This record gives sequence, structure tokens and C-alpha cells, in this order.
Amino acid sequence: MLDIRSIADIPFRERDPWSLLNLDPAAGPGFQYADGSIDTEAFAAAHGVDEDDDSGEYDGDSDSGDYGDDSGEYGPYGVGPDLSYYGFGYAYVDSLWLTNEGDPEPLPPVRNALLLALHTPDDAEPIDDDILLEFWIDDVTCEEADEEDDYAVTVKLSRFLSLWLPKISRAESAIVLAVCNPFETRIVRPELPGVRPIWYPLGNVTSWCDAPADSIGGPGVLRLSANSWLRA
Repeated sequence: MLDIRSIADIPFRERDPWSLLNLDPAAGPGFQYADGSIDTEAFAAAHGVDEDDDSGEYDGDSDSGDYGDDSGEYGPYGVGPDLSYYGFGYAYVDSLWLTNEGDPEPLPPVRNALLLALHTPDDAEPIDDDILLEFWIDDVTCEEADEEDDYAVTVKLSRFLSLWLPKISRAESAIVLAVCNPFETRIVRPELPGVRPIWYPLGNVTSWCDAPADSIGGPGVLRLSANSWLRA
């Protein structure tokens, strides 16, 4: 049993940025996994599927946001939304792109970034200048956990950042929070020495693997999309 008695005990670990954002570059560019949406035209073109096909294998008109069945599993092509994903952790990335929904062009790329993947409870209430985080502890999200672990730990974002940023910061140029912010809360940068600018979203966040601009090898380009992005 993993015993968590304080914020410092949360198993917040460094991870590969692709798995951290629940992305699989091998599946092809343009597909988003984490938050339940997908580029249906790109998906159909890549796999030879008619978006209006009513066979049940792929339902591009599904109101539920699921493609195929509603079991929450991946579809027959191995790609699609994973609505149950709740992993967390951090990664150091050379660059990633942030896009505002509805804007044709992304913001300038964020270079040398510390990326934090976090989650909020489905039933969270709004908090002034803060966001409630939820860390689900089980043997899926945490290597240290065992089969008996199956519980959630909640903490305010401000307290979490104040404790964890000094532990994991290493001369990054910026910090990016991949966390859903359904109440579009404006947050305040922690009063810590040397803390870098923090990019955070308004609204929900989706993660994408885009094709490299030069079309030359490599796993792809990381991109996060939200209603808009602000800098604290």
C-alpha cells in the first residue's frame, strides 16, 4: 500500500513527454488521445474510412465523442480518444506549440520548457485564483503502487507548485501546465525565487502529435490546444 501523508509523497515522476500526454507518434500525426476529440478527416483519410460509414467500426458523427463503440477502449485501428486517461508527471521538452481554439496560427513555440501534466476532478468546484488538482493513485498510474491502491489525493495547484517546482526545476525557460481549467481560472505565479513564466490554459486541454514542418523523420511535434493560453 502506497502511503501518502503529504504533498511531497505524491509520486510525481519524470516521464517521456509522449507517454505523459498519452500520445503515440507511431500512430501518425494529427491524432489526439487524451481528452476525447480527434481530427476525423485526417483519421478517415489515413485509414480509408468513410466518416459517414454506419457500420459501427467508426462513427464520425457520434455525439458521445467516442469512435467505434462506447467501451472506452481503443478503436479497431489502434487510435482514438482515451477518455479514461488520468496519468500525471512532468517532462523536459526542447519545444512545443500552444494553440488557441479558433486561431489559424499557433503561438510562437515554447522553447526549453518544463511540462507538467495534471488533472482536475470531474466534480470540482471553482476556486478563486486557484485550481483543485486530483492525483489518482493506483497500479496503472504509479509504479510504486500495488493492487490494493485505488484512491485519489486532491491538492490546490498553488500549494502543489510551491512545493514541487523547486524540486524539479532545472534552468528551463518556461513552464507549461497541461491541465484542464474548466472554470477558466486566472492563476497567480508562485512567489518562488527564479521561477520562470508559466503558461496555463483557459478551458480544457487536448494534446496532439503533429507532423514535422519539414516532413523529415522524427517522432513529430508536440502541440497543446485550449480555448486560450495565458502567461502568469
